[in-house]
Amino acid sequence: EDIDNNFLVLSSRVLKPVIKSEALAANKFYLTYKISNSLYAIGFRGLGIYTANYNAANPELTEFKQVPNAPCNQELIDAEIVNGFPLSNGNYVVTSNKAGAFILNKDLAIISKLNSKTGIYDENVKGGYEDVNGNIWLALNYGVSFVEVKSPLRKFTRKNGINGVVQSSTVYNNVLYIATDKGVFYFDTK
Repeated sequence: EDIDNNFLVLSSRVLKPVIKSEALAANKFYLTYKISNSLYAIGFRGLGIYTANYNAANPELTEFKQVPNAPCNQELIDAEIVNGFPLSNGNYVVTSNKAGAFILNKDLAIISKLNSKTGIYDENVKGGYEDVNGNIWLALNYGVSFVEVKSPLRKFTRKNGINGVVQSSTVYNNVLYIATDKGVFYFDTK
């Protein structure tokens, strides 16, 4: 992107402006999500999601269109998107300044939210990546959070029945036990 001019595309080893992209280039984009071989979702702060339908025969004729009914648009606009990264399962993580991170599917629907209510430390997520085990690491304004994606366990608090200060925890016979200054609690899968 050449801000305030055009989007550029590599065509015959030369960067060429994408026709009719001047108005959109006035807004900085923060993420690009490859949905298919020729369709990309482009996220703009304050504008939401646009699609870019890549024209392989004539790249400078690639078309950008606003996705006004994208299921995630208003939430991402309100959250102030920062960055994004793909997951190995085809989904995409969008990070934000105000609302944590969102996992989107290829229909641009939010399928999961990662925020202080679901176990990460703060709502200001600057970036992240997926490790070789499929877990997500998020760079926060105040540290790093690790999200064990394949585990249904996210966060236990007083709302879940845990009283007191947690001193220790262990797994015994596939059951999670938590020792607090008020006693021992266990995770009941039912």
